[in-house]
Amino acid sequence: MDFLAFVNELQYGKLSTEAELEDEQLHYRRALLAIATRQFEPLVQFYHQLLQQAPTRLLPGMYAEFQLPGLTLGLFQPKLPPNAAPPPPQPMGLCLEVADLETAIAHLTALGHPPAAAIRTAAHGREIDAYDPDGNWLILYEPTNFLTSQNESDTIQ
Repeated sequence: MDFLAFVNELQYGKLSTEAELEDEQLHYRRALLAIATRQFEPLVQFYHQLLQQAPTRLLPGMYAEFQLPGLTLGLFQPKLPPNAAPPPPQPMGLCLEVADLETAIAHLTALGHPPAAAIRTAAHGREIDAYDPDGNWLILYEPTNFLTSQNESDTIQ
């Protein structure tokens, strides 16, 4: 029995084949640490100065990204839909790029943590919000071809 099958048996009381476990996995491609802020420009300037580098991607007033060794740091100004409740007091979120958003949603739902709202379209692609068991913000997104075809060092303006 492989490790994943063993863990699945412990958690769910059933033995699964590796193929079944493979179908249930998230299949993420990269992760970044994202910080939500209402003070976008001052925070971009702070990280620009702290890290001694300009953002590698920049959508003025909306999104900035810094490439660090082994980490992508994203800063963003959250946009709330009309009449939406403000996000919980978790200013940081884990963003996971996924190949297929519907499959990722099914996986989160199977884990007991369905998305907190419907799929929305953002500048970088389709995305959803969810929360881990401790209430930490998760953003799963399926990128548009435009951004995935961009060179990682390109600045978007």
